[in-house]
Amino acid sequence: MHCCNVNCYKAIKRVLRYIRGTLDHGVNFMRTKKVKLLGYSNSDWAGSTKDMKSTSGYLFTLESSVFCWSLKKQETLAQLTVEAEHVVTAAAVNQAIWLRKLLTGLNIKYDNQSAVAIAKNLVFHIRTKYFKIKYHFVREVEQTKEVTLLADILTKPLGKMRFKKLSYDIGVCNMEVNDECCEMTIYVLENPYHKTASSPNV
Repeated sequence: MHCCNVNCYKAIKRVLRYIRGTLDHGVNFMRTKKVKLLGYSNSDWAGSTKDMKSTSGYLFTLESSVFCWSLKKQETLAQLTVEAEHVVTAAAVNQAIWLRKLLTGLNIKYDNQSAVAIAKNLVFHIRTKYFKIKYHFVREVEQTKEVTLLADILTKPLGKMRFKKLSYDIGVCNMEVNDECCEMTIYVLENPYHKTASSPNV
């Protein structure tokens, strides 16, 4: 903080405004007979202005409610956008397979049809030989229909409506807690892209 400038203070104020505006927000988990496991992954290519490294981000939802996520700078320098995307996809695939094994071990029924396709028709015309073996692991998993990955709420600057939509899609809600009866009322963010009724059950 010893080298802060006006832009730093503006960024800090924006973060604080966001926190103040979302103090009553939380994640709504609803009971279902069969759980759907979905994954979202993305990266910003060369997003760091200091070392030009990319940032990887992925999250996983159970029945549209986020419960597992990761966001960190990539260790290697990606010279192509597709490389940055492939790195985060490989990491997310490994996490997805572990989560599937965990759900199976806990005897939780989940929708296997949601676990398909992440790296369909990936074609690398140059620098292919420089990819490490673990990144090619993504293709093998896709062929065995292991997992599906989507989205970009973690790494890209988003407009208000787009951010609201993606927040809604991962189960983020406006929650009001009644201390007297210990009941929780859920107010789902208004989403113009979906016409589904929300349940008050948590």
